[in-house]
Amino acid sequence: GNNEFVAIIGGSGAGKTTVMNAMSGFDSDISGRVYCNGIDLRRNFNTLKNMIGFVPQQDIIYENLTLQRMLYYTAKMKMPSDTSKPEIRARIHKVLEMVDLVQHAKTYIRKLSGGQKKRASIAVEMLADPGLFFLDEPTSGLDPDTEQSLMHTLAKLSKSEGKTIIMVTHTIQSIDLCDKVIFMGPGGKICYCGPPSEITNYFGKKSLVEVYNELAGNVDNWNGYFLQNYYMEKQNNPPSQAPHPNAGLEKKGKQVSSFKQCLVLIARYFELIWNDKQRLLLLFIQPIAIAFLLAVVAVDDTFITYEDTRSIMFALSCSGIWIGLFNTIQEVCKERPILKREYMGNLRLWGYIVSKYVVQSVICFLQATL
Repeated sequence: GNNEFVAIIGGSGAGKTTVMNAMSGFDSDISGRVYCNGIDLRRNFNTLKNMIGFVPQQDIIYENLTLQRMLYYTAKMKMPSDTSKPEIRARIHKVLEMVDLVQHAKTYIRKLSGGQKKRASIAVEMLADPGLFFLDEPTSGLDPDTEQSLMHTLAKLSKSEGKTIIMVTHTIQSIDLCDKVIFMGPGGKICYCGPPSEITNYFGKKSLVEVYNELAGNVDNWNGYFLQNYYMEKQNNPPSQAPHPNAGLEKKGKQVSSFKQCLVLIARYFELIWNDKQRLLLLFIQPIAIAFLLAVVAVDDTFITYEDTRSIMFALSCSGIWIGLFNTIQEVCKERPILKREYMGNLRLWGYIVSKYVVQSVICFLQATL
């Protein structure tokens, strides 16, 4: 339903994340169908993906940017290309207000707490103003107080911003803030769907912990009971006229061009490296140290006799290759969660790879010169 805050809860291994990944389009390798406003999600994913926000379990923010700069680069990639700078700034301010991080706009993300980082990830997804929002375990690893305040933020967003928010969680302390709870038993079987206040009555238990235990051993009966009620209800209330397939698909502005996106990625990557001063220092100490070592092993007539020159040139070439590998080997792995999420949006993979090549080429050129 619209403006609802829905939690999918259940024990570990019940398949909550799997369902969430399938529903949001994050995982396309599934059988069956997903409908969004009566439209087949997988067939029309390119049209619908701008309406969907998704925050995976790992944070989708760069540690070495300030919050404002992180949001600025994402806005340049996500918002239509005819958006002006003041409009981008206004939108960034608005999403920071939504997640209560205005005072941290200029803070480096690495200095934020766990709860603040999670909010920053939510802010990144809010930039494109999605109508439907998925969160996978947003409260995992947070202390009870931070968790509660994050849940309040989400409940507020669903009402004041008119968003439908669906989250997977295994913690149950702030579950009463949700409008609807879907309880999944082992094996991905749905056993309850309704308001959080009625769960214990429905299962005839005193607490949610008892419900978890009940479902661990008796999931098939409860799943059967749920399905029976569900189909009876459907017969009594035949579905109303399905919404027009284009309902809720308002026209977006022009998409950011591939070339412009590539420039944005290059700028962001330069800034990320520039902000990591310790690593930058290491990058430029490396070639000097290697040159020094080579100077130590070189004999007086190294560059006169062919044999000596050949071996020192071989050592120099190897050094160049090693340095290049040291620089880039970790780049590929450390951004995977962010890359996957941006790629689901409208990131072009070639632009991402070109941005890496351009920045690393500049660094390698400087190192070789040194």
